[in-house]
Amino acid sequence: MACLAAGQESQTEPVHKVGEGITPPRIIFAPDPSYTLEAWQKGITGKVSLKLEVLPDGRTNNIRVVKPLDPSLDQSAVEAVAHWRFQPATKNGAPISIEISVVVGFLGPTSASPRPGVYTGLPCAAKIDSRDIKTLLKKASKGDPKAQITIGCAYQYGLAEMPPDRAQAISWYRKAAEIGLVPAQHFLGEAYLLNFDYVRAYTWLTIANSGGYKDPNDKLKIVTTLLNADQISDAEAQVAEWKRQHGTK
Repeated sequence: MACLAAGQESQTEPVHKVGEGITPPRIIFAPDPSYTLEAWQKGITGKVSLKLEVLPDGRTNNIRVVKPLDPSLDQSAVEAVAHWRFQPATKNGAPISIEISVVVGFLGPTSASPRPGVYTGLPCAAKIDSRDIKTLLKKASKGDPKAQITIGCAYQYGLAEMPPDRAQAISWYRKAAEIGLVPAQHFLGEAYLLNFDYVRAYTWLTIANSGGYKDPNDKLKIVTTLLNADQISDAEAQVAEWKRQHGTK
């Protein structure tokens, strides 16, 4: 058994098991783990099995790997699940701590490829073809916002010979977002959310929403639940400043 643990907190209440008389927890926010460069270079795919506790406030605790896949992916899974949030389990209507098992999948870049080097069905790009990537990089470097989104998408998912790199994805999305391309603003907000930077995620998702972007998954509602009042106030101030600078309402 692997023991990459995270979220250790002292317990003052017993940890229950799922069973009769207990309403199990329900996932509210479950960001996917990053597909690491090490795993990308080796072409590793598969699943990591974890055990964890869901606390009465819906946070996770005491995360352990029980069926490992690869050290870097095991760690990525633990780090992601440490940020998951649940509607807590209840017993007789009261929130309780409970132990559950989860499985985190890593499909890798080939899962989005109907034929070698071509990737479709992505939320941030209709299609990415490895044969076009050098041309797209040149266009993106010269300021083409659509190419910048595509390159950001390739970095986000580790596609078309681009290694997975959320920092690069954020950088390219932001170039297009800053000049007012609404889809880029949304993808930037999502990338910040996956990077657990909730204030910036709220800021850019709000800007995209005010620009007319329709998000079927309502990520803005999700990130709002992860912020306290001071953080929301900070994010709203950033939104107001961006709108002032760009002359938008």
